Amino acid sequence: MKRTAALLVTILFGTLCCTIAMAMEGEYLWQDHPIDVTSVMESTMFGPANMTQDEYAVSVVLMVEEALWKDEALCGALYQEALLADPQGKTYAPQVSGVGTEDPTLVFFYCIPKGIAVGELSLVLKENGIKDAVGDTAKVPGDGFIELTTADGKSIAFTPLEAGAFKAQADKVIVHTRIGATVHNSGSQFLAGSALKLATMRNTKQYTMPMIAFRYQTALGFDEAADAIGVIGQSALLRVDGTDYPARVAWITEEMACYVFDSPELPSGTARFAVRDNQLVIEP
Repeated sequence: MKRTAALLVTILFGTLCCTIAMAMEGEYLWQDHPIDVTSVMESTMFGPANMTQDEYAVSVVLMVEEALWKDEALCGALYQEALLADPQGKTYAPQVSGVGTEDPTLVFFYCIPKGIAVGELSLVLKENGIKDAVGDTAKVPGDGFIELTTADGKSIAFTPLEAGAFKAQADKVIVHTRIGATVHNSGSQFLAGSALKLATMRNTKQYTMPMIAFRYQTALGFDEAADAIGVIGQSALLRVDGTDYPARVAWITEEMACYVFDSPELPSGTARFAVRDNQLVIEP
């Protein structure tokens, strides 16, 4: 196999003790893009940060078209829609991803209950039904609190937090990613939908970029809430001195979330949230 610089891919092929599940290998079609599953492996040395003692890690290696590989949005969409299914039909979403830098290769890592053998799993490519726009409903009761409704009717409220609140969380806190890829300082990439410890995120390029933290409230389950935060963030803008900057990534924990921007350094304090033209607009 050709060399890749992605850290997870290096770990996967260089140090893992693996069992190959041949049944899942082969060609698939996703949004008119051919996907070739080249190997499925059970890992005994590496697993996602949120894996429990009752689970084990399974990695799926996919060869894709170069056009898809170079399209960050498409890679992120595929990551969120590539599920593993057990014989009872229960599905499992990937938790961590790796991206090759020389080959058009993606690696998705899953947490699977120990009672299910890797050979019993199948790959399911679902369609993402989430619309990427904020609806025209927004309530602003005061104190920075803003209630948003996404285009598909999901309601969630944001309360801006002091700058640095997100970074003040403990290293062991699990961060779930949405929107774009998070780039580790080593060069590896974690696609939207990954789940990693904050200690890992502290060693990424996005961690040093301007960050808007907020607390969220919703009746949605955690995964749905994270998806809604990602959907809103896809069109969210940070407005600084008349210039608009799009959100590059969204990071979500059980306690709070943040959007990260490639913008000039922001002042300390809390930001102001508003909805204009069905977009979340943030001003420092």
